[in-house]
Amino acid sequence: VDCLPTTTEALPEDEFKGLMSYIDSLPPTLMNLRDRAIIKTLFGVIIRNKAFINLKGKSFYAVGDRFRLKYIDKGDRIFEETLHPNTANAIIEYLQAMKNEGCDVLEADPLFRPIHNGSGNNIINFESNGENNLVKHFSVNQITNILRRHCKRAKIGDWVTSHTAKATVTSEIVERHGVHMAQRKTKHKRTDQVIAYY
Repeated sequence: VDCLPTTTEALPEDEFKGLMSYIDSLPPTLMNLRDRAIIKTLFGVIIRNKAFINLKGKSFYAVGDRFRLKYIDKGDRIFEETLHPNTANAIIEYLQAMKNEGCDVLEADPLFRPIHNGSGNNIINFESNGENNLVKHFSVNQITNILRRHCKRAKIGDWVTSHTAKATVTSEIVERHGVHMAQRKTKHKRTDQVIAYY
């Protein structure tokens, strides 16, 4: 018996706006700026978990007055997305905060990284060593926990995952630009896959 695909629930518009308002209102600590950049990227780019945690400093770059994100995703293909200014600004402010802490995010470093280890010790000052650097990257579970922690504090609940973010972005694209554009952005082979999953 074939299993039917499970539809991923998107955030309602009011809850999405509430989450964005909440993270924009947080004190500008390094951790808050990092988490805001993570959440805005998840809700701004349709990207798989593995591709997200493998983003590097060189993945984020400027083209004229716009910023883009370059990453390897489905089928080991390279994708590039122009970021919404709000998403780009959140990443810029996070990177500047890292620089202010004496820990520039270099090209080979993870774009987003843990700030403390499990014991609460600061780990952002590991020195980079090119491709074989000591800077640690996030796990998928850590990213999920960051997202859920802030959603819970924003009174949305702790059920939200990166798939929720993807579904929210996809639903918005379908509504504004149609299912064919959503198919291209989600990297599905057929439009019925977009309809089935989102």
